[in-house]
Amino acid sequence: MAAKFSVRQYALALFELASEQDALERVVSDIALVTEGIQMNKNLKEFIFDPEKSIEDKRAGLRDLFQDNISDYTYNFITTLLANDDLESLKAIQAYLIKLMDEREGIIEVTVISALPLSTDQKEQIENKISVNTKKKVDLKTKVDPSIIGGLVISTDNELIDASLRGKIDALRLKLKRTIN
Repeated sequence: MAAKFSVRQYALALFELASEQDALERVVSDIALVTEGIQMNKNLKEFIFDPEKSIEDKRAGLRDLFQDNISDYTYNFITTLLANDDLESLKAIQAYLIKLMDEREGIIEVTVISALPLSTDQKEQIENKISVNTKKKVDLKTKVDPSIIGGLVISTDNELIDASLRGKIDALRLKLKRTIN
């Protein structure tokens, strides 16, 4: 049985190697193409994930379909995943690679959840404030969740700031329960 590697391990290894070859953007683009191709083509998906098919047949099928559209470097990586029975991790590896590229370029992804849609001005103010505090470019994603009642919930990969009314109510409820018990 092949050893299983983590998405992080694959992504870090590919990131380093593709960066050395100045091929990172091409590799990420190639992986997106293959991932989309597998997801959109039911027959291909069934073929690639069919345990009865040999790895050699699967490699040949991928080569025939993507040979003119992806680099040899990407093809070799994808066939390594195939040989290790880890091809289902391809989309997650792609997402992790994009995250690593953003980190290298000083970009931070921030998600802001609000009870109501934010105006363009509000988004710009939040983006500017976070950019000043983190000294990074901000990739701002917004979501609307009426259950937070008011305020904002701001999250990055490693930090969560809950300044929502729902968060304050929940914290007060917890404090009251501790006081009563």
